[in-house]
Amino acid sequence: MVYCSLFVLLFFFFVSFYPSFFFFFFPFFFQKKIKTFFFFFFFFFSFFFFFCSLFFSFFFVFSFPFFL
Repeated sequence: MVYCSLFVLLFFFFVSFYPSFFFFFFPFFFQKKIKTFFFFFFFFFSFFFFFCSLFFSFFFVFSFPFFL
């Protein structure tokens, strides 16, 4: 169960952070304003997903013995 929660946490972390780094490292696809908008949007969105996944992973790890 701990490994499952860690896998979910890492999955949400990489999936949410990938678009922000994509828009940051490939600026020739977009204009400057669009690139910065998408970068900050995906960056804050990724932090939101990261903390949500962190909360749910710890919740599942610590509440799993009570459900047994």
